[in-house]
Amino acid sequence: MDRTAHCAHPGCPGTVAAVLGYDYSNRTAWLDRPSVEGGWALCDQHADNMHVPLGWALVDRRKPTLYVAAS
Repeated sequence: MDRTAHCAHPGCPGTVAAVLGYDYSNRTAWLDRPSVEGGWALCDQHADNMHVPLGWALVDRRKPTLYVAAS
């Protein structure tokens, strides 16, 4: 995705920082890094303030998850 593109939120001139995707059947929405194709492009402000409908899950996949190995 082109980082010079603008946020899909109406009237927002912000540059793309995340991509919003969703799956209606599983009631799940997710935010990915801008490198992921498809979905709705969002700026940092709109991605960070994203809310989903009651009963839905929002998964933020923009940040890496750290796994600590058990000793």
